[in-house]
Amino acid sequence: MQVTPIKTHKITKKDKDIFKILDKYIPKLQEKSVVAVTSKIIAICEGRIVHKDLTTKDKLVEQEAEWFLPRHLSKYDFCISIKNNT
Repeated sequence: MQVTPIKTHKITKKDKDIFKILDKYIPKLQEKSVVAVTSKIIAICEGRIVHKDLTTKDKLVEQEAEWFLPRHLSKYDFCISIKNNT
């Protein structure tokens, strides 16, 4: 397997169409190629971003999770969450 990172411009909330970005930076794929896009890039393109002063990371995790264990209940001071059975 060969992994090739693709450098793009800075993806911002103005970039709404992931397919336009892919078309711009990946002009042609060979048969049986796999393209992986990080969840952060997908979230930005979906508009699923908030200003960091408006909430906390833990509140966002709890809001998105189906199951959530708060940080203060963890021996190691981290929260545990489950979404989509994962």
